Amino acid sequence: MSDEVSVTAIPSFQPLRKIAHGAFGYVFEAYDYHRTCKVAVKRTQKAGNIVSREYEVLSLLRGAENIVQLLDFFYSVDVKHRIIQNMVLEYCECSLESTLQRSIKEKTTIPMPELKRVLK
Repeated sequence: MSDEVSVTAIPSFQPLRKIAHGAFGYVFEAYDYHRTCKVAVKRTQKAGNIVSREYEVLSLLRGAENIVQLLDFFYSVDVKHRIIQNMVLEYCECSLESTLQRSIKEKTTIPMPELKRVLK
């Protein structure tokens, strides 16, 4: 994985499905044709003239263990003509939260290999 964030003018991915949404935006799973892999794209409305704090933190943590990596960053305009900040992130099949919730629901422990995979 490169230590530099790629900033592209035209993204080369195909949205596959919405993963999550909240008050500030949403995240969807996509296929990145440039990297030939799945990615997560987080879309939020741009506020003001500065990049988000999340982008700044993820940029500083590039290459750190156990941190989802920021792969790309670009702006777009939505149908309401608002500027949208798009962060292309490393895709994770599951989260620690979903693994813990499943374990609690099933009243089981989490096997060490699965824990290591999730905490990778």
